[in-house]
Amino acid sequence: MQRAFDKARALGVIEAVVNNAGVLGPVAPIGSIAADDFDRHFRTNVLGVLIGIQLALRSREAGRPLRVVNVSSGASTRAFSGWAAYCSSKAAVNMLTQVAAREHDDGETSVIAVAPGIIETAMQRAIRGTDRAHFADVDRFVELKNTGQLLHPADAAVALAWLVLAAPRSLSGKLVDARDDEVQAAVAQWSRGREQGWAKARAWFDELEPLG
Repeated sequence: MQRAFDKARALGVIEAVVNNAGVLGPVAPIGSIAADDFDRHFRTNVLGVLIGIQLALRSREAGRPLRVVNVSSGASTRAFSGWAAYCSSKAAVNMLTQVAAREHDDGETSVIAVAPGIIETAMQRAIRGTDRAHFADVDRFVELKNTGQLLHPADAAVALAWLVLAAPRSLSGKLVDARDDEVQAAVAQWSRGREQGWAKARAWFDELEPLG
């Protein structure tokens, strides 16, 4: 991560960071989770976010604004059987966000957690292939796919772009649900006139990772 920040700084001033790295597994009842698997999960989903926040703070230039967006999940506030690691790690991301926002309440720093919605990604495909014995809610996610209710990654990225470029700093420390009506209205207003760019982003992603 340090190398990534070094390369970013070589390109210019860092004013926004999105901490998006995350894994789903292990998916299993609590009594069956191996401690090593749980530890590896938290190293990615929680320690990764912590390091991302630290590097963002260290890499900023004095007097320049900084926005940090930590990708959380609706599962951070809702328990799913079999998702002990994922639910608890995303809840930890929410609390890291709150603490960082409180410690850097200086009018120039914004640290936000976002639940971006249910997005058609490789993680969703893995969820739909999960053994029902390990994840009882698998049929719900299959239904979301079959009924066309999953977000395209490029559409979810619009909300992330709004958060790092235009969202009010009063959201710092909060968990923002990208599906909230007020948030969607704000994103729609901000993105008006940028539709061609989002279309190109969608086409680029479809070429990179065709959705199945």
